[in-house]
Amino acid sequence: MKRIHHYKTIRSTQTRARELADAGAPAWTIIRADRQTGGRGRMDRKFSSKTGGLYFTVLLRPRFKPTSLGQFSLKTGRLLTRALGELTGAKTKVKEPNDVLALCSDGRWRKVAGILIEASGGSNSLDWIIIGMGINLNNEMPLGLPHATSIGLILGKRVSNERVYRGLTRHLRKAWERL
Repeated sequence: MKRIHHYKTIRSTQTRARELADAGAPAWTIIRADRQTGGRGRMDRKFSSKTGGLYFTVLLRPRFKPTSLGQFSLKTGRLLTRALGELTGAKTKVKEPNDVLALCSDGRWRKVAGILIEASGGSNSLDWIIIGMGINLNNEMPLGLPHATSIGLILGKRVSNERVYRGLTRHLRKAWERL
């Protein structure tokens, strides 16, 4: 089965990952999109993702108990925050549980990324976990989101989506091996 699915446009990488997870796709199946028309966030918030950002979802087959999901979510937010800062040079911090903020030139912290983690399983075991990430790298921000920005705008230069994607997946794999 194909492990990396890259779409120019898709409704939601998270929704597609759920479908593949339920169909038995293996761990480390990744759904990536240049643009999403119906992205999903926490509390089922909907959003549109313009080109220039980095949008992907990773499917994992966990080896830990459902009671560890809360800690897993917090650790994932911290990992993404640290890795994004290292990979881009932006000063970042986590806004728990699932947002990454970056320091802007005006001294304010603005949202540059969000994470959505979903899981399926029973009370004693998990069948799968999907980790969705939406990162504002080079995309334009809608006028209705004054508390969000892109890393490219903060740094005043384009950031390589491919380099950040490869770096983040490398960081995720290393962290997963330590679980």
